[in-house]
Amino acid sequence: MEIILQKHRSRVNNGNNYYKYRITIPAQIVGQLRLEGGEKLDVSVIENVITIKKVLY
Repeated sequence: MEIILQKHRSRVNNGNNYYKYRITIPAQIVGQLRLEGGEKLDVSVIENVITIKKVLY
């Protein structure tokens, strides 16, 4: 499965552009992981791998 990294300009300050980056997780993956909108996720990077985990309370 291929996911596209999206770049969005978040603001302009003193002529400088500031950007945010967004990854959209496909509905299939959200369903498999039983995630719901608004849930907090823990994100970490180890070497060149991004890991996303559901935060358990």
